[in-house]
Amino acid sequence: MAEKRVKKKKEGRDVIKQVPHRSVGGVNLPGYDESLGWEVYLERTGINTLALCHDVSSITTQSKTFYYRDKKGKKHKYTPDFIFHIAKVPHICEVKPVQFLLESETRKTLAMLTHLFQKEGFRFVFLTDDQLMHRNRDKNITFIIRYKSHHISNQFISSLNSINDRIIKIADLLPPNHAENDLANVYAAIAQKQLCLTNWYKKVGIHSEVFLPSTNNRSLVYEEISNSGRYGHFLQKLVLEGGPEADRIVASEKSKKQQITHYNPIAFF
Repeated sequence: MAEKRVKKKKEGRDVIKQVPHRSVGGVNLPGYDESLGWEVYLERTGINTLALCHDVSSITTQSKTFYYRDKKGKKHKYTPDFIFHIAKVPHICEVKPVQFLLESETRKTLAMLTHLFQKEGFRFVFLTDDQLMHRNRDKNITFIIRYKSHHISNQFISSLNSINDRIIKIADLLPPNHAENDLANVYAAIAQKQLCLTNWYKKVGIHSEVFLPSTNNRSLVYEEISNSGRYGHFLQKLVLEGGPEADRIVASEKSKKQQITHYNPIAFF
Protein backbone atom coordinates (compact mmCIF):
# COMPACT_ATOMS: atom_id res chain seq x y z
CA MET A 1 0.00 0.00 0.00
CA ALA A 2 1.51 3.31 -1.08
CA GLU A 3 0.64 5.04 2.14
CA LYS A 4 -1.39 3.85 5.07
CA ARG A 5 -1.89 5.08 8.57
CA VAL A 6 -4.26 3.49 11.02
CA LYS A 7 -6.19 5.72 13.35
CA LYS A 8 -7.73 3.96 16.32
CA LYS A 9 -10.89 5.38 17.82
CA LYS A 10 -11.77 5.27 21.47
CA GLU A 11 -15.22 4.03 20.57
CA GLY A 12 -16.25 1.38 18.09
CA ARG A 13 -18.11 3.93 16.01
CA ASP A 14 -19.08 7.58 16.21
CA VAL A 15 -22.05 7.33 13.88
CA ILE A 16 -23.97 10.23 15.40
CA LYS A 17 -21.33 12.72 14.29
CA GLN A 18 -20.81 11.00 10.95
CA VAL A 19 -24.42 10.71 9.87
CA PRO A 20 -26.71 12.74 12.16
CA HIS A 21 -29.55 12.56 9.59
CA ARG A 22 -29.81 8.76 9.71
CA SER A 23 -31.38 6.29 12.08
CA VAL A 24 -28.44 4.83 13.94
CA GLY A 25 -28.00 2.47 16.84
CA GLY A 26 -25.82 -0.09 18.54
CA VAL A 27 -25.96 -3.80 19.24
CA ASN A 28 -24.78 -4.89 22.69
CA LEU A 29 -23.52 -8.46 22.70
CA PRO A 30 -21.89 -10.50 25.48
CA GLY A 31 -18.13 -10.75 25.08
CA TYR A 32 -17.82 -7.31 23.51
CA ASP A 33 -16.63 -4.33 25.57
CA GLU A 34 -18.26 -1.79 23.27
CA SER A 35 -21.57 -1.51 21.48
CA LEU A 36 -21.39 -2.55 17.82
CA GLY A 37 -22.71 0.47 15.93
CA TRP A 38 -24.82 0.49 12.81
CA GLU A 39 -26.07 3.23 10.50
CA VAL A 40 -28.76 1.37 8.54
CA TYR A 41 -30.85 -1.74 9.07
CA LEU A 42 -28.74 -3.78 6.65
CA GLU A 43 -25.65 -3.22 8.80
CA ARG A 44 -27.53 -4.25 11.95
CA THR A 45 -28.57 -7.46 10.15
CA GLY A 46 -24.93 -8.00 9.18
CA ILE A 47 -23.78 -7.66 12.81
CA ASN A 48 -26.42 -10.10 14.06
CA THR A 49 -25.62 -12.60 11.31
CA LEU A 50 -21.87 -12.58 11.87
CA ALA A 51 -22.39 -12.81 15.65
CA LEU A 52 -24.20 -16.14 15.13
CA CYS A 53 -21.63 -17.60 12.71
CA HIS A 54 -19.67 -20.36 14.43
CA ASP A 55 -16.39 -19.51 12.71
CA VAL A 56 -16.44 -15.75 13.40
CA SER A 57 -14.43 -15.07 16.56
CA SER A 58 -14.68 -11.27 16.83
CA ILE A 59 -16.39 -8.25 15.26
CA THR A 60 -15.64 -4.53 15.42
CA THR A 61 -17.57 -1.77 13.66
CA GLN A 62 -15.65 1.10 12.08
CA SER A 63 -12.88 0.66 14.63
CA LYS A 64 -10.13 1.72 12.19
CA THR A 65 -9.70 4.35 9.51
CA PHE A 66 -7.20 3.65 6.75
CA TYR A 67 -5.44 6.42 4.84
CA TYR A 68 -4.04 5.71 1.38
CA ARG A 69 -3.17 7.17 -2.02
CA ASP A 70 -4.70 6.15 -5.31
CA LYS A 71 -2.76 5.57 -8.54
CA LYS A 72 -2.74 9.31 -9.23
CA GLY A 73 -1.30 10.07 -5.82
CA LYS A 74 -4.48 11.60 -4.44
CA LYS A 75 -5.04 11.03 -0.72
CA HIS A 76 -8.15 9.20 0.51
CA LYS A 77 -9.42 7.78 3.77
CA TYR A 78 -11.47 4.66 4.13
CA THR A 79 -13.36 3.31 7.17
CA PRO A 80 -14.78 -0.24 6.83
CA ASP A 81 -18.24 -1.09 8.09
CA PHE A 82 -16.88 -4.13 9.96
CA ILE A 83 -13.67 -5.93 10.71
CA PHE A 84 -14.19 -9.54 11.78
CA HIS A 85 -11.84 -12.48 12.31
CA ILE A 86 -12.02 -16.09 11.12
CA ALA A 87 -9.18 -18.34 12.28
CA LYS A 88 -7.17 -15.22 13.19
CA VAL A 89 -7.49 -13.87 9.62
CA PRO A 90 -8.83 -10.28 9.63
CA HIS A 91 -11.68 -9.67 7.18
CA ILE A 92 -12.48 -6.09 6.20
CA CYS A 93 -16.15 -6.01 5.29
CA GLU A 94 -18.39 -3.60 3.37
CA VAL A 95 -22.15 -4.06 3.80
CA LYS A 96 -24.09 -2.52 0.92
CA PRO A 97 -27.09 -3.20 -1.32
CA VAL A 98 -26.23 -5.09 -4.53
CA GLN A 99 -27.29 -2.19 -6.71
CA PHE A 100 -24.85 0.19 -5.02
CA LEU A 101 -22.01 -2.32 -4.73
CA LEU A 102 -21.95 -3.07 -8.47
CA GLU A 103 -22.17 0.51 -9.72
CA SER A 104 -19.27 1.20 -12.08
CA GLU A 105 -17.52 3.88 -10.00
CA THR A 106 -17.96 1.92 -6.78
CA ARG A 107 -16.48 -1.21 -8.37
CA LYS A 108 -13.36 0.69 -9.38
CA THR A 109 -12.80 1.93 -5.84
CA LEU A 110 -13.48 -1.42 -4.20
CA ALA A 111 -11.27 -3.28 -6.69
CA MET A 112 -8.39 -0.92 -5.88
CA LEU A 113 -8.93 -1.33 -2.12
CA THR A 114 -9.07 -5.11 -2.47
CA HIS A 115 -5.62 -5.27 -4.01
CA LEU A 116 -4.19 -2.80 -1.50
CA PHE A 117 -5.54 -4.68 1.53
CA GLN A 118 -4.35 -8.04 0.20
CA LYS A 119 -0.79 -6.75 0.41
CA GLU A 120 -1.35 -5.92 4.08
CA GLY A 121 -2.70 -9.38 4.99
CA PHE A 122 -6.37 -8.43 5.10
CA ARG A 123 -9.14 -10.18 3.22
CA PHE A 124 -11.54 -7.61 1.76
CA VAL A 125 -15.11 -8.97 1.51
CA PHE A 126 -18.61 -7.72 0.79
CA LEU A 127 -22.05 -8.55 2.18
CA THR A 128 -25.24 -7.45 0.45
CA ASP A 129 -28.97 -7.37 1.05
CA ASP A 130 -29.24 -10.29 -1.39
CA GLN A 131 -27.03 -12.43 0.87
CA LEU A 132 -28.12 -11.28 4.33
CA MET A 133 -31.85 -11.53 3.62
CA HIS A 134 -31.69 -14.71 1.56
CA ARG A 135 -34.89 -16.77 1.92
CA ASN A 136 -35.90 -14.83 5.04
CA ARG A 137 -32.97 -16.20 7.07
CA ASP A 138 -32.61 -12.72 8.61
CA LYS A 139 -35.98 -13.12 10.36
CA ASN A 140 -34.76 -16.16 12.27
CA ILE A 141 -31.47 -14.42 13.06
CA THR A 142 -33.28 -11.34 14.38
CA PHE A 143 -35.36 -13.62 16.61
CA ILE A 144 -32.52 -15.83 17.91
CA ILE A 145 -30.06 -12.98 18.59
CA ARG A 146 -32.40 -11.72 21.34
CA TYR A 147 -31.33 -14.71 23.43
CA LYS A 148 -27.59 -14.03 23.12
CA SER A 149 -27.43 -12.77 26.71
CA HIS A 150 -29.98 -15.15 28.21
CA HIS A 151 -28.71 -17.29 31.10
CA ILE A 152 -28.77 -21.01 30.29
CA SER A 153 -29.62 -23.23 33.24
CA ASN A 154 -27.19 -25.92 34.37
CA GLN A 155 -29.95 -28.51 34.06
CA PHE A 156 -30.39 -27.67 30.40
CA ILE A 157 -26.65 -27.85 29.71
CA SER A 158 -26.63 -31.31 31.26
CA SER A 159 -29.53 -32.39 29.07
CA LEU A 160 -27.54 -31.56 25.94
CA ASN A 161 -25.27 -34.52 26.63
CA SER A 162 -28.11 -36.83 25.68
CA ILE A 163 -28.03 -35.60 22.08
CA ASN A 164 -24.61 -37.09 21.24
CA ASP A 165 -24.25 -37.21 17.45
CA ARG A 166 -27.98 -37.21 16.73
CA ILE A 167 -30.18 -34.64 15.04
CA ILE A 168 -33.30 -34.14 17.14
CA LYS A 169 -36.32 -31.87 17.23
CA ILE A 170 -36.40 -29.01 19.72
CA ALA A 171 -39.55 -30.61 21.17
CA ASP A 172 -37.42 -33.56 22.30
CA LEU A 173 -35.53 -31.23 24.65
CA LEU A 174 -38.71 -29.97 26.29
CA PRO A 175 -41.27 -31.47 28.69
CA PRO A 176 -42.27 -34.24 29.14
CA ASN A 177 -38.88 -35.59 27.99
CA HIS A 178 -37.02 -32.95 30.02
CA ALA A 179 -39.33 -31.41 32.59
CA GLU A 180 -36.83 -28.75 33.68
CA ASN A 181 -36.27 -27.27 30.20
CA ASP A 182 -38.03 -24.46 28.32
CA LEU A 183 -37.83 -22.85 24.90
CA ALA A 184 -35.83 -19.87 26.17
CA ASN A 185 -32.98 -22.22 27.11
CA VAL A 186 -33.05 -23.82 23.67
CA TYR A 187 -33.02 -20.51 21.82
CA ALA A 188 -30.25 -19.22 24.09
CA ALA A 189 -28.16 -22.32 23.37
CA ILE A 190 -28.53 -21.67 19.62
CA ALA A 191 -27.66 -17.99 20.06
CA GLN A 192 -24.62 -18.87 22.17
CA LYS A 193 -23.45 -21.52 19.69
CA GLN A 194 -24.00 -24.51 21.97
CA LEU A 195 -26.67 -25.87 19.63
CA CYS A 196 -26.98 -25.70 15.85
CA LEU A 197 -30.06 -25.39 13.67
CA THR A 198 -30.25 -27.67 10.64
CA ASN A 199 -32.32 -25.11 8.72
CA TRP A 200 -32.06 -21.33 9.16
CA TYR A 201 -34.58 -20.71 6.37
CA LYS A 202 -37.62 -22.25 8.03
CA LYS A 203 -39.30 -20.44 10.92
CA VAL A 204 -37.77 -21.56 14.22
CA GLY A 205 -40.10 -23.49 16.51
CA ILE A 206 -40.51 -26.69 18.48
CA HIS A 207 -40.42 -28.77 15.29
CA SER A 208 -37.07 -27.31 14.18
CA GLU A 209 -34.16 -29.76 14.21
CA VAL A 210 -30.95 -29.16 16.14
CA PHE A 211 -27.62 -30.88 16.76
CA LEU A 212 -24.44 -30.33 18.75
CA PRO A 213 -21.68 -28.32 17.02
CA SER A 214 -18.44 -30.01 16.03
CA THR A 215 -15.37 -29.01 14.05
CA ASN A 216 -16.70 -30.46 10.81
CA ASN A 217 -20.40 -29.82 11.36
CA ARG A 218 -21.42 -26.30 12.24
CA SER A 219 -24.79 -24.95 11.27
CA LEU A 220 -24.06 -21.33 10.37
CA VAL A 221 -20.66 -20.21 9.06
CA TYR A 222 -19.51 -17.17 7.12
CA GLU A 223 -18.97 -19.10 3.88
CA GLU A 224 -22.65 -20.09 3.83
CA ILE A 225 -23.66 -16.43 4.15
CA SER A 226 -21.14 -15.32 1.54
CA ASN A 227 -22.25 -17.93 -1.02
CA SER A 228 -25.99 -17.41 -0.55
CA GLY A 229 -28.38 -15.31 -2.59
CA ARG A 230 -28.65 -14.85 -6.33
CA TYR A 231 -25.11 -13.53 -6.78
CA GLY A 232 -23.26 -14.61 -3.64
CA HIS A 233 -21.06 -17.31 -5.15
CA PHE A 234 -19.62 -14.91 -7.77
CA LEU A 235 -20.15 -11.51 -6.13
CA GLN A 236 -16.45 -11.02 -5.38
CA LYS A 237 -15.59 -11.67 -9.02
CA LEU A 238 -18.28 -9.27 -10.21
CA VAL A 239 -16.97 -6.47 -8.02
CA LEU A 240 -13.35 -6.99 -9.01
CA GLU A 241 -13.86 -7.62 -12.72
CA GLY A 242 -17.16 -5.88 -13.51
CA GLY A 243 -18.17 -6.29 -17.13
CA PRO A 244 -21.55 -6.73 -18.84
CA GLU A 245 -22.87 -9.14 -16.19
CA ALA A 246 -22.36 -6.60 -13.40
CA ASP A 247 -24.05 -3.92 -15.51
CA ARG A 248 -26.96 -6.26 -16.21
CA ILE A 249 -27.47 -6.94 -12.49
CA VAL A 250 -27.43 -3.23 -11.66
CA ALA A 251 -30.04 -2.60 -14.37
CA SER A 252 -32.14 -5.49 -13.07
CA GLU A 253 -32.02 -4.22 -9.49
CA LYS A 254 -32.96 -0.71 -10.61
CA SER A 255 -35.89 -2.07 -12.60
CA LYS A 256 -37.31 -3.49 -9.39
CA LYS A 257 -37.44 0.06 -8.06
CA GLN A 258 -35.62 -0.81 -4.87
CA GLN A 259 -35.62 2.20 -2.58
CA ILE A 260 -31.94 2.79 -1.78
CA THR A 261 -31.72 6.28 -0.35
CA HIS A 262 -28.92 5.91 2.19
CA TYR A 263 -26.07 5.20 -0.19
CA ASN A 264 -24.10 7.66 -2.26
CA PRO A 265 -21.05 6.09 -3.97
CA ILE A 266 -19.07 9.33 -3.84
CA ALA A 267 -19.78 9.94 -0.14
CA PHE A 268 -18.28 6.68 1.06
CA PHE A 269 -14.76 7.02 -0.34
